[in-house]
Amino acid sequence: MQDYPPGTCSADFSDVKTPERTLLTAIANYTSRLADESLGQWPREEALRFLVHFMGDAEQPLHRKTPFKITAGLITVTGRARGGNDIHLRFNGRNTSLHSIWDGLLISKLQRTLNPPRIHYDDFLAYLLEELETHYLNSTSRWLSCSLPSIDQFTLHPLSGPLTAQEGCVEKWLEKTHLLNCDGVWSFDTTSTPREKFTVERDLVTEYWAKEYGVDEVHEEMYGEYFDVDLSAGEYWDWVLREDVVQRMLIGGGVRLAGVLNAVFN
Repeated sequence: MQDYPPGTCSADFSDVKTPERTLLTAIANYTSRLADESLGQWPREEALRFLVHFMGDAEQPLHRKTPFKITAGLITVTGRARGGNDIHLRFNGRNTSLHSIWDGLLISKLQRTLNPPRIHYDDFLAYLLEELETHYLNSTSRWLSCSLPSIDQFTLHPLSGPLTAQEGCVEKWLEKTHLLNCDGVWSFDTTSTPREKFTVERDLVTEYWAKEYGVDEVHEEMYGEYFDVDLSAGEYWDWVLREDVVQRMLIGGGVRLAGVLNAVFN
């Protein structure tokens, strides 16, 4: 697997060993079930819940590439350190993992950084909708498209109709999200950042369920790295703010979910 950010970032899905367990296949499966009118109400409601969950996962850059080899289920991660789960550092002075930072800690910090702060869910959602209707309305066609031009070649068009996803776009969206791994997610990993390696304790519960789900490659011993750095300040957080990374992930993900749902129900 040629995917070891920040040095190499490969989003080629052709080398996935168990494609039936990838995030890409999960989205396709639950989209099909949601659109299947021959199914009863509950199976389609269940499909909708899973589809919303997995479309959200598709916007997190550490949910990418190959099947998760320790934990069971359908989530996929980037090729390094189990999607950052075995990369330990600090955020707001607390020890945590890189994966946890991108799963929620960046969002929580942004909510408190905004002026005024948007701590409550409804307030933060209202902020995101306002951003969509003002700053990002002309970005919707790009978020829903399948092309991957360089950033200076993007042509933005105003929204001219309902948000509808083109067939076959999800894989391209995953590839685009994955590029964040080399654009900034792992930028803390430099020769000047102090680090030390350690052994991650075995998790017998996840090993058991991984084998139950047929995941043959279960790593019974994993190795992690500790980086002596706090990502809630300095150049890392400045990059997150400057590029509106969190806003783009959440708003773009919502637009893409809307596009998929409109394609299903229209």
